[in-house]
Amino acid sequence: PFVYHVHGAATGRIPKRVVLILNKSVSIVAISEFVRGTLLIGGLSAGKIKVIPNPVRFAVPRVSDTALPELLPADRAVCIFGHFGRIAAWKGELEFLDAAEALLREGGRARFLLVGGFSPSNMEYYRKIQIRLEEAPLRDAVDMIGHVYDVEGYMSSCDVVVHTSVDPELFGLVIVEAMALGK
Repeated sequence: PFVYHVHGAATGRIPKRVVLILNKSVSIVAISEFVRGTLLIGGLSAGKIKVIPNPVRFAVPRVSDTALPELLPADRAVCIFGHFGRIAAWKGELEFLDAAEALLREGGRARFLLVGGFSPSNMEYYRKIQIRLEEAPLRDAVDMIGHVYDVEGYMSSCDVVVHTSVDPELFGLVIVEAMALGK
């Protein structure tokens, strides 16, 4: 027996053999009603699908400015904007950089953190981001952190957490995590 946990939405038709395998599971856990709906449209058994959103710890201690000193500008009058999540075109990292560049060109004083890893399937998009970060004014204002385990620490160090998904989110966990930290 097995339980299948679905984080993504099915786009288009789910192959018949996949439906057959998943319908043999004890249960299918979907992270949102939206994901559940796509599974139902795909032909999965409604009785097997349970919606259980990803957990968020709400009692996260605030991290002091000394926790991540390498990220913090010496002048704390500078606003720190953070973008969190796996690097993927639909997550809108390039849109985040467009906004950062516009703010900097208008004379805004800010630092920008891109926090999140990437998979080899997103290598071309990742390279586009790296190229943008080599250009002024972004090269001196954006830190590409990569994958981290201390998401709460990095998020706590930000003044603003930005969410730029250009496609609908199945369940915007980053938004809930930021809200739990008072962002």
